[in-house]
Amino acid sequence: ATVQIWDAFTGKLLLTYRGHSKEVKAISWSHDSTRIASVSDDRTVQVWDVTSKHTLYTYRGHSDVLNAVAWSHNDKYIASGSGDYTVHILDAATGKRIFAYSGHSLAVHAVGWSNDDQRVASASDDHTVQVWRAI
Repeated sequence: ATVQIWDAFTGKLLLTYRGHSKEVKAISWSHDSTRIASVSDDRTVQVWDVTSKHTLYTYRGHSDVLNAVAWSHNDKYIASGSGDYTVHILDAATGKRIFAYSGHSLAVHAVGWSNDDQRVASASDDHTVQVWRAI
């Protein structure tokens, strides 16, 4: 599976990233535009450098497919939502998990950070949106 970056004005393909072994479900740019996080049915979060095109790290802590990913506004954290009913918060520099939220009873399909980067909202097939303190 690939992630492709295109020039919206010219239609030219700028970058193709090949890192996931199964369907890519979501991507998120860091706010400084230097990195992209992608999540996949292969149960991984992959973070890669846009300039070098190299994978910075692969996180394998979820036990089911991943559906959602979001960078915190300060680019220090990444939230990932999974079919394993959890949201994991990663240190964006190292890829280490620093927190796991397990309040949902079905798959998580969306995640988003508050403007102050203190809370995460997660939406699930359990028909809830839950807002919780992440950091």
